[in-house]
Amino acid sequence: MAGSSRGNPKLGDIIRSVGVLGVGLLVVWGVAHLFYGNAPKEPQVPAVDYAAVLPGAERETGADLLAPTSLPEGWKVTSSRVREEVWSLGTLTDDQRFIGIQQAPGAEEATVEELVPGSERVDEVEIGDQTWTRWSSPDDETTYSRVVPGPREDTTAVVTSDVDRTTLERYVASLS
Repeated sequence: MAGSSRGNPKLGDIIRSVGVLGVGLLVVWGVAHLFYGNAPKEPQVPAVDYAAVLPGAERETGADLLAPTSLPEGWKVTSSRVREEVWSLGTLTDDQRFIGIQQAPGAEEATVEELVPGSERVDEVEIGDQTWTRWSSPDDETTYSRVVPGPREDTTAVVTSDVDRTTLERYVASLS
């Protein structure tokens, strides 16, 4: 048993062991960074072609549905659907803020209460050539609503977002 030592390791042995462990950790970190370290800072949500969905949605609901005629640079519609006669359209602004429009059959106050519970009527405003009712919701979002005459029945359009009022009114003005 000469030459084998179970006593205290020498300083050189400790330094070599720590170096080997350090290199191993560095390799693991590098591989993980290579595969997972380049994730985008903001999620990439695909745009949807709401103009292609709109005619079918109007046939299904029997209503004239509102949608933006154009969007500012960097904005995109990320969802459009009809569910139980309610038209929904979701838009992301260039700074990733959400603007939603829902259009459903029913009286204005009842529809706003159903879609944005707890909202309180603030006033009426002229946006474009239409009169919209402005509401304040409990979570500090601004909501606009308007009754949209339809071929079979009237619907209520409700637009909600936490973007500034000027931006939201520009969006509302683009709806037709």
